[in-house]
Amino acid sequence: MAKKILDAAGLFKINLISGEPFYTTYNVLDEVKSPVEREIVNGYLRSGKLKVFEISNEEIENERKTLKSSERLSDSDISVIVLAKKMGGGSIVYTDDYELQNTLSNLGIEFDGVKVNKIKKKYTWIYRCTSCGRVYNNRIEVCPVCGGRVKRKLKSSGSI
Repeated sequence: MAKKILDAAGLFKINLISGEPFYTTYNVLDEVKSPVEREIVNGYLRSGKLKVFEISNEEIENERKTLKSSERLSDSDISVIVLAKKMGGGSIVYTDDYELQNTLSNLGIEFDGVKVNKIKKKYTWIYRCTSCGRVYNNRIEVCPVCGGRVKRKLKSSGSI
């Protein structure tokens, strides 16, 4: 049976996902701000339906360095990726975050949408200087060659 990993969208729509237990990280729990939502999540924790893992800041930063296009992913998103890798094959991440879904797709990690459909295409990004046109694989703000602004551009897309 697949290990079900939840981001914040999964936490709030846990009743739409069959089976248990569910897994998440403390980084995801930190996104729960409303007292009502916190009490709902605490109920899942008390019942044993939800299990939480600690992902260190060091693990998050190490994973961020390995991802080519991670600037739009939060620490919470990265913590979900780290947890999925730790749990290995047979895990599935439930998220409505398209940026996270795209990254999971590029990493070969199974995922599904919670309330919205999952993405149908995966995208690969490059970074191009708006002045001289040089291309970079990793995100930078300013071109080290000419000082121009560097913007994210679509390199390719493909079916999942």
